[in-house]
Amino acid sequence: MSWSDFMEGKHFGSIYRPYADWVGDFALRVDNILGADPSFARYVQPLIERDLLLIHGDSLAVLAVSRSAYRHYPLRETHNWDKFFTVDETKFTNTLRIPVDGAIVIKEPSILQHLEKSFFFTQPFVVGFPGIFIAKPNSDEGARRTQSIEAAARYFLSEEQVHYRGYLEMQKPKDIFLSHKTANKVLVREVSTTLDALGYSPWLDEDRMKAGVNLERGLLQGFEDSCAAVFFVTPQFKDEGYVSTEIDYALIEKRKKGARFAIITLLIPDDDGAVGEVPKILRPYVWKSAQGVAIIREIVDALPIKPQSFVWRA
Repeated sequence: MSWSDFMEGKHFGSIYRPYADWVGDFALRVDNILGADPSFARYVQPLIERDLLLIHGDSLAVLAVSRSAYRHYPLRETHNWDKFFTVDETKFTNTLRIPVDGAIVIKEPSILQHLEKSFFFTQPFVVGFPGIFIAKPNSDEGARRTQSIEAAARYFLSEEQVHYRGYLEMQKPKDIFLSHKTANKVLVREVSTTLDALGYSPWLDEDRMKAGVNLERGLLQGFEDSCAAVFFVTPQFKDEGYVSTEIDYALIEKRKKGARFAIITLLIPDDDGAVGEVPKILRPYVWKSAQGVAIIREIVDALPIKPQSFVWRA
């Protein structure tokens, strides 16, 4: 169904006037807000392509919107309160403290599960609002209706923003920063090559930083593009010089990204069995002793990401 069809007939599938007027004004307000952010607007799937379910009672209404209409034509229905809910409307209103104007997001698990199982909604968004569908212009009821539409639209887009931020995060590079001393370059190069073969994206200074690049800025960018920092603690590894800088940058990223950034400290003995010392500032994070193929296993197990799906070789 196109917008022109809606404007001409004033109905969304089985949602007819006056309920379709409220849904249409809600959709229009969503579009108007999205107009200020074109990138976000391109991400948000139009309401007309989603499942819509409106439940109305004597004074309260509930609108459910799916994130998509998965493998079916969009469902658009209106239900009376008693046909959808088993709980009394007044009790429902008092329990959730539905405002007399504005709107409130409803995250009651039983409602969300019912929408998913019985109506095939994907990740439903549910909002409650005063059931004012017809109101005279410039009246108190008209003002309340406008307020409920504004609040519902902003709550809806706030929910979409959560998904959008996750989407943007997934588009960012997911490098693995390999922090080491030059004396251990052969070992780290082998680790880098193996991680790359497994589908990961290792960040190694000699590969990523071109001649003439400011070293400090290059390192900072490397950490910003990474989801993990691996510190190869060998007898040559000391908390000084650029190693100190890399530790500082790793801690900054950990504070910013939380669970989406891992600090992986590996204590690796040399050929004579000698080991280095884990810097004090890294000791709050779990560190492991490893050598040989165990190095790769420890890194992969600690990463906050998984490699891309397997594909057949060309």
